[in-house]
Amino acid sequence: MTVRRRLRSMPHASAISFQGKLINTAFHPAKAAIGWTNPAKPVLQREAKDHKVCCGIIRRAKAMSKRTEDLFQRVYEAKTSQEQAAAYAEWADSYDQAMAESGYVSPPQLAALLAEHCTPGSSAVLDVGCGTGLSGIALKDAGFAEIDGADISDAMLAEAAKKNLYRKLTVVDLMKGIPEPDDTYEGAFSTGTFTLGHVGPEAIPEVIRVLKPGGVFCLTVSDQSWIDQGYEEKLPALGDGLFEVAVNEMHDHVVSHNMQAHFLALKKLG
Repeated sequence: MTVRRRLRSMPHASAISFQGKLINTAFHPAKAAIGWTNPAKPVLQREAKDHKVCCGIIRRAKAMSKRTEDLFQRVYEAKTSQEQAAAYAEWADSYDQAMAESGYVSPPQLAALLAEHCTPGSSAVLDVGCGTGLSGIALKDAGFAEIDGADISDAMLAEAAKKNLYRKLTVVDLMKGIPEPDDTYEGAFSTGTFTLGHVGPEAIPEVIRVLKPGGVFCLTVSDQSWIDQGYEEKLPALGDGLFEVAVNEMHDHVVSHNMQAHFLALKKLG
């Protein structure tokens, strides 16, 4: 039974407990370095989100330092790729700790989804917006060995390189294209990149381009970004003749911000 089917078959409380153990295990290699504690524990008593607060993305997180809050806001309010890269450069050395404190739980869940659609041991995967490599940890723990990383920030990539998870790391601005040939990868993965202040749905076809026919792109889109960036309306047109939406489910994304995200699996046609 797959991880996701097991979660769906459990009573709610048991599923949350199991998910917490899974997340705790998936990020074990980085715990000693970044002081990770189990980020799933605060999930249970979530109140209804107030969508009037600025996109639900820059909501104040009690666990974050003032510096981290300021950087979080700068990143998500960036108007240009240059502003975004500059903010991430300043954040790179403390990003892992900040994400652990904020309850960033999507990487292991998304890696499990990708593993359902690709054969981990023999599939080359592109980690789109890999940042400091937290997603690489999740992919490695899901069984993927051939992982390439791409990110807009060379400072974040320098941190990712220290984890020794990736075959290669490349500075990439998705809006300008991925410097890889067509039909290169069996899978692609992206969490926290297709969101407000970062990349919109228009960049999805470029990721699909570098997938082999039948390849799968798994990504998260925060609940508010889904609405504000018009994914519901744009995905059918973007995917016409190019990809199909194999999975679209809601799961926890950033616990301290009470944020959920759409977890998508897009399968390349052809």
